[in-house]
Amino acid sequence: MRSAAMAAILSSFALSGCTTRLAVVPLTGTATPVGAPFPLYFDQFRVSINYQLAKCDSDLVIKTSVEVVERIRSADPEHSYVIDPNSLAAFNKTAEAVIKYFPNGMPSSINAKADDRTAEIVGSLIKSAAGVAKLVAGGGGMTAAVACTADADTAIKELDRLAQLVKTRSGAVKSAQEVFDKRKAQIDAAGAAVPAALRKQFAQDYMALQGALQGLADSKKSLDAAKKALSVSVALNWPQNGILMSEEIVPTSDQLAPLFDKWLKGGAASVSINPADLTAMAVKLEIEAEQPNSPYVQAGGSRTLPAADLAKGIPYRNPHWGLMRVRTKNEKGAWEIAEEKRYEFLQLGRVFVLPCVSKPLTSISCNLAFNENGRVSEAGTTNSKAPGEVAAGLFSTAVTEVAGVKTALDGRALKEKQDDLALLEIDAKIAAARKALVTAPPTQKQQWEDEIAMLDAERRLIEGRRALDAVKGPVEP
Repeated sequence: MRSAAMAAILSSFALSGCTTRLAVVPLTGTATPVGAPFPLYFDQFRVSINYQLAKCDSDLVIKTSVEVVERIRSADPEHSYVIDPNSLAAFNKTAEAVIKYFPNGMPSSINAKADDRTAEIVGSLIKSAAGVAKLVAGGGGMTAAVACTADADTAIKELDRLAQLVKTRSGAVKSAQEVFDKRKAQIDAAGAAVPAALRKQFAQDYMALQGALQGLADSKKSLDAAKKALSVSVALNWPQNGILMSEEIVPTSDQLAPLFDKWLKGGAASVSINPADLTAMAVKLEIEAEQPNSPYVQAGGSRTLPAADLAKGIPYRNPHWGLMRVRTKNEKGAWEIAEEKRYEFLQLGRVFVLPCVSKPLTSISCNLAFNENGRVSEAGTTNSKAPGEVAAGLFSTAVTEVAGVKTALDGRALKEKQDDLALLEIDAKIAAARKALVTAPPTQKQQWEDEIAMLDAERRLIEGRRALDAVKGPVEP
């Protein structure tokens, strides 16, 4: 019978419901990925390493400096995943999984109502002190015939002159600032009655300070242009992934060739550089966590999570404070800290997993949202209904369908009516057993709702019996 079949299906569902999980798998192999991309992001830096020709006589001196132009956030190749939005669904479930992204591609939210904000692109500037590498003519560093062009000699002399000018004008600014500060103190002490001569002198001191500042700015600009003309730069994004925390960057002969072609007689072909000389021009880039023993720090970075961890839910991480450090070598070949700056690094954060498992007879919502800095702003799993509550509603619905006896049983044999009543009683008993499905201690509110559902099922059973009695008639043999 129709009502019996429907009730049987509902009962079967309740007793053999399935558990589904939001499937998260690594983005690997050549097979077409099924789902939405979900990479964990990490912090990179746009780095420019500058090799400047600084001296050209018996020694050829190359100064190495580093400029970290900006911080960028990129998808970590060690943590690139795919989330299948359909994995929570089943024959008896509907599911929705929505991933939102910031403009730079970094995930903004998963199944969460969160406003998209422009991804942070933090510009920063770290200029290192110069590391010096000497390539001694005739000593194996290069051939003895190497010599700079006349233009190179002129450019180097102009560079030295501008460097001295910057130093002189820096002193002039300092002196002018001291004079201005003293004059201002006199003005402040005079109050409203400032003598005209003092006011005039103050104005002259102000103009002198502004002139000194402008002169210093002009000379620094000229010095930077002169350095650039005598330099070759190598640009790179560092680090390449969220695992790399330290790397030594050594120039190659090919990278230095344009510098030698421009300023040396005979060009790059006249230079033969030993590996040791290239190593002397190396720089070292480092990322180091603050409070490295903190439980929130991922020591040494982290690799793609194993399947056992991914089966538990959605991976995520919070940024952690650390230092971006630049080291160069001094004339003795020892590493020295040229510059360091403090940032929040995504790759320093420990990887967590947010569980997202839909159990039988539950309604679940998994929420994970990030702000523009990559920090988690919302995380949680919500069960909107307890299993017992869902079961009570489910069986109450089944009883309701079967208990429409007064209309549904008209014109049918008493035997069928009695069968329906028996089925009605079975469903009522199943409703009474719904509490066994509860996997967690119910709240007081849930207990009340369960009791209401139980009483409702019993009420409908009584109504079904009354309806059966009302339509009883002679039973045909």
